[in-house]
Amino acid sequence: MFDPNASQPREGLVSGYMDDLQWAAPFERMVQVIKFVRDNGPAYGYNLNMDKSIYLMAPIGRDIPQDELFCRVNLLMTLGVPIQNIRVHPQCQSFVSPAVLTKRRLEWGCKVLGSFIGTDEYVLRELNNKMTKIQKLTDVLIQYPKSQFRYLLHRTCYDAKVNYWLRTQLPLHASRFIDSFREQQMRLVASYHGVYDKAEVDRRWPIVYEWYERATLPIENGGMAIRNMGIVALTAYACSLVASLKRIAAIFPNWITLGPQGDLLQASYEASPEMSAQVIQCVKEYRRRVPQGTFKENDDFSAILKNIAYLESGNFPSSTEAQLQSSHHDPSQHSNAPGRNVRRRSSQRILYYDFVKLEFQRLLSRSRERAQAISQPGDDYDKIRYRNWLSIINSDSGAWLSAGPSPKMFEMSNNEFISAVCRRNTVDDATIPRYAPFISRENPQLFYCACDSRARPKSIDPFGYHFTGCKIGANAIRLHDEVVTIVAKLFRTLRVDAIVEPTRLFANTAEDASNQRPDIFLRNPRGLGRQIIIDVAVTGVDGQSRTSDEAVDRPLQARYDQKMAKYGHVAEQNNLRFIPAIFSHTGQIHDDFKVLVREQIRHKLIDVEGEPKRSKIRGVMKWWTRCISMAIAKTACRNVAFKVARMRDAIMQDQDEFITRDTNFEDVALVANDRANLEDVGCNADLYIANQEDFTQDLGFERSLTHLSASMRCC
Repeated sequence: MFDPNASQPREGLVSGYMDDLQWAAPFERMVQVIKFVRDNGPAYGYNLNMDKSIYLMAPIGRDIPQDELFCRVNLLMTLGVPIQNIRVHPQCQSFVSPAVLTKRRLEWGCKVLGSFIGTDEYVLRELNNKMTKIQKLTDVLIQYPKSQFRYLLHRTCYDAKVNYWLRTQLPLHASRFIDSFREQQMRLVASYHGVYDKAEVDRRWPIVYEWYERATLPIENGGMAIRNMGIVALTAYACSLVASLKRIAAIFPNWITLGPQGDLLQASYEASPEMSAQVIQCVKEYRRRVPQGTFKENDDFSAILKNIAYLESGNFPSSTEAQLQSSHHDPSQHSNAPGRNVRRRSSQRILYYDFVKLEFQRLLSRSRERAQAISQPGDDYDKIRYRNWLSIINSDSGAWLSAGPSPKMFEMSNNEFISAVCRRNTVDDATIPRYAPFISRENPQLFYCACDSRARPKSIDPFGYHFTGCKIGANAIRLHDEVVTIVAKLFRTLRVDAIVEPTRLFANTAEDASNQRPDIFLRNPRGLGRQIIIDVAVTGVDGQSRTSDEAVDRPLQARYDQKMAKYGHVAEQNNLRFIPAIFSHTGQIHDDFKVLVREQIRHKLIDVEGEPKRSKIRGVMKWWTRCISMAIAKTACRNVAFKVARMRDAIMQDQDEFITRDTNFEDVALVANDRANLEDVGCNADLYIANQEDFTQDLGFERSLTHLSASMRCC
């Protein structure tokens, strides 16, 4: 807006754009302003749209007589303001009827830059109208045909709509609104677990609330990165005040006092006692939830704003947010990202993640207590839930949640997404049959799996963990092969020749008594090092190798040691470098494989553009993680679906054998024919239903003809 090459600096506004202007003035001066803008505005391209103009008649310290009010209203109408846009403050006339006062309280206000100002009744009414629209939006989202896209819209757009209102509306006005919004959030979270019906959500409210608590945690901590807007509301308005301190101090110097450097010196409680009291009450509630946080017990209004201003300045080391948002194993990777640092310095963001840290510890402690309180040996689902949660507290396991719908391989069907979410959060998958001993006629053995040995069958869990890597039906092989395929394709994107299942790789085949054949052979790895062989293993997280709940890396390390024992010696003999690629069913990746990938990415970027930037290495590494995580998640869901279909077929076959009892018919052919007919009904049900509808229509037509002919004979 200013010319830097001018000989003398210009002061003032050079040009600008006018839209949605607001004026505040006494009535007589306001009439002059309206006339001036109406007459002179078109010369500057500004035309008053009187149909959209709203006049708020403010109190003047005395009752306005009825005649004077009529004169004012008539004058405004002659200027073009519609009568329905003229709103009289309830304190302008104390002698009117209660009905008129109520109406004026509900109407006195307007919307400024998306937020509402006016009487309490007006603001609450408008927020209720907003909530009605949000409820309709929630219904539309729940009916959206793609569950995965619904989650992405919820996470990136839906929650952000509310944050602006929380920063601009008084906390007292927003409290009821935010309670209703959290209910809508819970409905969406329930839909990700396969619960769509609102009545079902209400019936299972305590369980859905626990799902919501877990979903509000960061993905790296086992959550789904949904915002807990109830906590955001506690500090949003105060943080918005601090962000506007300079402008507020310029307009209200008796309220906000700034120092020579622009730092906050004093904020007067008496200048706005109602608003100050609301801020103090919200911070008091926040401190109850985060007792060791930024705020102290006896902080007054001025101290609260000073603490937030200190966070906003960027001098505050946000260790909490660094732990929750950064990569767990390489802190140096996120040291020089300017955009990321700006976001970390947001005071509202820092305060929110201080709460998230304590909330994560509280929920994890509750899960651990439930796991340790198991009274019966067979009732160990709480222990499974706790162990699985510990296994997904890393930067790899939930990467599939952050993957967008592009490319096509990142797109999941509704059943796949719901199955993956249920398995991640250890929630019963509704598609997996469960045995009810008191009411079921199924064979109990159908709900056990003998994939390890017939002598020790495993109980099939309702979450899908066993089905993911079950050895019966080639589920484990399918998962392994999918991971091998995606890893090979990712290496090829680095222009590295990745050969899958190479043969005759080792020179001395006489020593290869076990017919060893690794999964991937990197013929030309970057960095001018030795050729690399990779063997892939995808392991569960709750096997015998996990010696304790907290030993989350032990299953991966056990498989790593097995692979090293199998290939390490023979690889060294053939001058090859061997790297085991170990993954868990939850998507966790062993550190040694990530070191290899990061090394290959860095060398590829060096060959292309010289010294690579850490941000680019981090970006490519994130892409690899998402691809591998999505491949594991989707294949696990398909394994579950495949085993569920086989299990249901077995249950239905057992039911048919129970219902169709053996009556010792001597005519074996007749019995076989009956069974074939039953199979035909089951396989061609849709065809028979369609034919049945056609037959019903034809039969009705014939009856109509018969009735018509009988009537004609009577005539």
